[in-house]
Amino acid sequence: MVRYNQMKSGVSGAGATFILAAGVMVAAFGAINDAHAANPGDPATDTFTVQITISSEARIADLDDVDFGSVSSFATTDQTALEVFTIQTNSTSDNYTVTVTSDQGSFVLNDGGTNNISYAIRYDDDNDASDGGALTYGTASASYVSAGSTSTLNSSFHLTIPSAQLQKPAGTYSSVLTVSVNII
Repeated sequence: MVRYNQMKSGVSGAGATFILAAGVMVAAFGAINDAHAANPGDPATDTFTVQITISSEARIADLDDVDFGSVSSFATTDQTALEVFTIQTNSTSDNYTVTVTSDQGSFVLNDGGTNNISYAIRYDDDNDASDGGALTYGTASASYVSAGSTSTLNSSFHLTIPSAQLQKPAGTYSSVLTVSVNII
């Protein structure tokens, strides 16, 4: 509590202290926005908002390792493999892109030494093998429209090793791919 000995209004002493204290209390209670009952017996009510924001997101499921098997270095046909998997988003109105990278820094299989086998990879968003687009290493694909939260196998990678790449020393060639689905 603040006490003034003399005020311009001419009020001083204990009366001035009471007037100043009452003014501070009115100002303080006026700033509080609590609910109160208008009449005795009426309930006091107030409101508040509850909200949650669900962000757009994607999920990749059912990716399996791809094994071309044992192939002759004298093979004259391209080697192909298909990996079928699921991309889910939480909205059928989401568009997305797919980006693929590997531990080799490009689309190559490595024998653990200096020998590499290059391959190509295509992504198909509807798993009918009739369309889809070639992927460029580390670059987002064309935009695709989400199938939503379906849990069916709705996507595929088509991998191709050209026959000319097979003319390498014997060994097991591999790489680990990382697939990123980006909501746009």
